[in-house]
Amino acid sequence: MRNPRIAVWLALVVTLSVGCEDYFTNAGPAGADGSADGEADAGASSVLFNGEGVGAKCTDDDVCRSGLACTSGACAPSGKKAANDACLLSAECEGELQCGFFGFCVVSG
Repeated sequence: MRNPRIAVWLALVVTLSVGCEDYFTNAGPAGADGSADGEADAGASSVLFNGEGVGAKCTDDDVCRSGLACTSGACAPSGKKAANDACLLSAECEGELQCGFFGFCVVSG
Protein backbone atom coordinates (compact mmCIF):
# COMPACT_ATOMS: atom_id res chain seq x y z
CA MET A 1 0.00 0.00 0.00
CA ARG A 2 1.20 3.47 -0.76
CA ASN A 3 0.03 5.10 2.44
CA PRO A 4 0.93 3.29 5.69
CA ARG A 5 -1.80 5.19 7.58
CA ILE A 6 -4.47 3.51 5.45
CA ALA A 7 -2.99 0.10 6.26
CA VAL A 8 -3.02 0.86 9.99
CA TRP A 9 -6.63 2.09 9.91
CA LEU A 10 -7.72 -0.89 7.86
CA ALA A 11 -6.06 -3.30 10.29
CA LEU A 12 -7.71 -1.52 13.23
CA VAL A 13 -11.19 -1.66 11.65
CA VAL A 14 -10.84 -5.35 10.79
CA THR A 15 -9.58 -6.19 14.30
CA LEU A 16 -12.41 -4.32 16.01
CA SER A 17 -15.04 -5.78 13.68
CA VAL A 18 -13.96 -9.34 14.37
CA GLY A 19 -13.66 -8.73 18.12
CA CYS A 20 -17.15 -7.21 18.37
CA GLU A 21 -18.98 -9.76 16.22
CA ASP A 22 -20.82 -11.28 19.20
CA TYR A 23 -22.33 -7.88 20.09
CA PHE A 24 -24.17 -7.67 16.76
CA THR A 25 -26.38 -10.70 17.40
CA ASN A 26 -29.63 -10.88 19.36
CA ALA A 27 -28.12 -13.18 21.98
CA GLY A 28 -25.27 -10.83 22.97
CA PRO A 29 -21.71 -11.95 23.67
CA ALA A 30 -21.05 -15.57 24.57
CA GLY A 31 -21.35 -16.01 28.30
CA ALA A 32 -22.62 -12.46 28.92
CA ASP A 33 -25.06 -13.83 31.49
CA GLY A 34 -22.50 -16.13 33.07
CA SER A 35 -23.39 -19.17 30.99
CA ALA A 36 -20.68 -21.07 29.17
CA ASP A 37 -22.51 -21.42 25.87
CA GLY A 38 -23.90 -17.89 25.45
CA GLU A 39 -27.51 -18.94 26.05
CA ALA A 40 -28.84 -15.92 27.90
CA ASP A 41 -31.34 -15.97 30.76
CA ALA A 42 -34.87 -14.97 29.67
CA GLY A 43 -34.68 -11.86 31.87
CA ALA A 44 -31.27 -10.73 30.65
CA SER A 45 -31.15 -7.39 28.85
CA SER A 46 -29.02 -8.88 26.05
CA VAL A 47 -32.12 -10.68 24.72
CA LEU A 48 -34.56 -7.82 25.18
CA PHE A 49 -35.50 -7.73 21.50
CA ASN A 50 -35.10 -11.43 20.77
CA GLY A 51 -38.07 -12.92 18.94
CA GLU A 52 -40.20 -12.37 15.87
CA GLY A 53 -40.69 -8.88 14.46
CA VAL A 54 -43.68 -6.89 13.22
CA GLY A 55 -45.83 -8.86 10.80
CA ALA A 56 -44.40 -12.29 11.66
CA LYS A 57 -46.93 -15.10 12.06
CA CYS A 58 -47.61 -16.11 15.66
CA THR A 59 -49.99 -18.03 17.89
CA ASP A 60 -49.15 -16.36 21.22
CA ASP A 61 -47.16 -13.40 22.59
CA ASP A 62 -44.16 -15.58 23.54
CA VAL A 63 -43.15 -15.81 19.86
CA CYS A 64 -43.01 -12.01 19.37
CA ARG A 65 -40.12 -9.84 20.57
CA SER A 66 -40.47 -7.49 23.53
CA GLY A 67 -42.89 -4.65 22.78
CA LEU A 68 -44.97 -6.69 20.36
CA ALA A 69 -48.11 -8.75 20.93
CA CYS A 70 -49.67 -11.51 18.87
CA THR A 71 -52.75 -9.85 17.33
CA SER A 72 -54.90 -11.69 14.76
CA GLY A 73 -52.10 -14.20 14.13
CA ALA A 74 -49.34 -11.64 13.53
CA CYS A 75 -46.84 -9.81 15.76
CA ALA A 76 -47.86 -6.14 16.14
CA PRO A 77 -46.80 -3.26 18.44
CA SER A 78 -48.52 -3.67 21.81
CA GLY A 79 -48.73 -0.02 22.88
CA LYS A 80 -48.21 -1.14 26.49
CA LYS A 81 -44.64 0.00 27.29
CA ALA A 82 -44.41 2.59 30.07
CA ALA A 83 -42.12 5.61 30.33
CA ASN A 84 -38.42 4.66 30.31
CA ASP A 85 -39.07 1.15 28.99
CA ALA A 86 -36.79 0.06 26.12
CA CYS A 87 -38.38 0.28 22.67
CA LEU A 88 -37.73 0.17 18.94
CA LEU A 89 -41.00 1.70 17.67
CA SER A 90 -43.17 4.50 19.07
CA ALA A 91 -46.22 2.25 18.58
CA GLU A 92 -44.85 0.02 21.37
CA CYS A 93 -45.20 2.87 23.90
CA GLU A 94 -48.44 3.62 25.74
CA GLY A 95 -50.54 6.75 25.41
CA GLU A 96 -48.73 9.87 24.24
CA LEU A 97 -45.25 8.39 24.75
CA GLN A 98 -42.89 7.96 21.82
CA CYS A 99 -39.78 5.87 21.33
CA GLY A 100 -36.99 8.40 21.84
CA PHE A 101 -33.61 8.72 20.15
CA PHE A 102 -31.89 6.45 22.69
CA GLY A 103 -34.52 3.69 22.50
CA PHE A 104 -36.71 4.40 25.52
CA CYS A 105 -40.36 5.42 25.75
CA VAL A 106 -40.40 9.14 26.58
CA VAL A 107 -42.88 12.03 26.67
CA SER A 108 -42.98 13.62 23.23
CA GLY A 109 -41.95 17.20 22.84
